[in-house]
Order: sequence, then C-alpha cells, then structure tokens
Amino acid sequence: MFKIFGLFISWYFKDATLSILGIWRNFILFVANYFSIVLLFKTLFNPWKRISESYGRGFDIGKFFSALTLNVLSRSIGFIMRSAAIFMGVLAEIFVLIFGAAFLILWFFLPLILIWTLFYGIILL
Repeated sequence: MFKIFGLFISWYFKDATLSILGIWRNFILFVANYFSIVLLFKTLFNPWKRISESYGRGFDIGKFFSALTLNVLSRSIGFIMRSAAIFMGVLAEIFVLIFGAAFLILWFFLPLILIWTLFYGIILL
C-alpha cells in the first residue's frame, strides 16, 4: 500500500509536473509563433502589405509628393496594424503565463484540497 502511495507521490510531483511544464512551454511558444511577435518587430516600419510607389526617373515634384504621401501612409498603417498585433500577442502571452502559473499552483495544492474536502464532507455527515 505504501509503495503505491510512494509511486503516486513520485508521479504526481515529478513526472506529471514536468509534463505540465512542457505543455505550458508549448502554449507559450505557440502564442509567440501564432502572433509572429519577433517577425512583427523586425518588420514594424515596413509598408502595409508591401504597398509602395516608386519615385520614378528624373524629378517631377507632383509624382515625388504623390509617391512620398503614399509611402508614408502605407508605412504608418503598417506600423499601426503591426503594433496592434504585437499588443494582442503580448496580452495573449501574459494570459498564458498567468493561467499557466495559476494551474501549476492549483496542481500542487490539489491533494490538500481533496483531503480537506473529504474530511469536511465526513464532518458534515
């Protein structure tokens, strides 16, 4: 009986906890890859959907300001959209970190909660 209990304690606090940490790590990596946070930081000031206009050969003041306006506007929209995606990705990462830590803490206290509820139920009888 004590050998089974010892095996359970070993599994619960060692093997299962390592599995939970691995799963938590996978969730963290998934969210980072899903939102492509690193890539979004690298391309933060790139034009939105690669929409840009060439300045052309020679110098035409009208074409220059038209291309400049489109390029600045496209980069501004790209910056805003990528910043919003980065913000949402960071929020999702924080969510995963908080709930993963809460689950891990609950996992450690679950046997105590189970024993307490068992004794409290017997007392209520």
